[in-house]
Amino acid sequence: MKIGVEKLTQEGFAPFGSYFNIHDVDNDMNGDFSYYPDMAAMSAGIGLTGFSVCGINQRAMKVEVVEMHEHTEEVEFCMGCDSVVLAGERSGNIPDSEKFKAFMVPKDTLLRFKRHVWHFVPFPLEDTRMMVLTALPPFTYTNDAVVVRLEEPIEIEH
Repeated sequence: MKIGVEKLTQEGFAPFGSYFNIHDVDNDMNGDFSYYPDMAAMSAGIGLTGFSVCGINQRAMKVEVVEMHEHTEEVEFCMGCDSVVLAGERSGNIPDSEKFKAFMVPKDTLLRFKRHVWHFVPFPLEDTRMMVLTALPPFTYTNDAVVVRLEEPIEIEH
């Protein structure tokens, strides 16, 4: 038996699943970054995994806000260019700036943040629109996100 290759369409693929192209989702390129939560979800055995998209512009490496999740880990797939990510060790619900480190992340690298690890949006190292695909249970940003504005911003030297 032989079959031909069809053009991928929402209607044609619907009986088998769903899809999206992260570049088609990112249509608001104003500001430092745009976040598009829960663009797709999949069953992961005991629960759902949601996939969110973040399009990020190059900006000053100054962090004023961080977040962490108490009950869930987060996966970020950083695509398109090298970037810098800030991560802070567990410190309860108040971030301890002494426990933060900045890491250079090669393009097309997947990161997993453990529960209770402080983090936020990566910093692209090129003047290009960087894309990040995030995997979390749906609605984590409303029911398991501790977001804190830092008393003193953290500036990253590169």
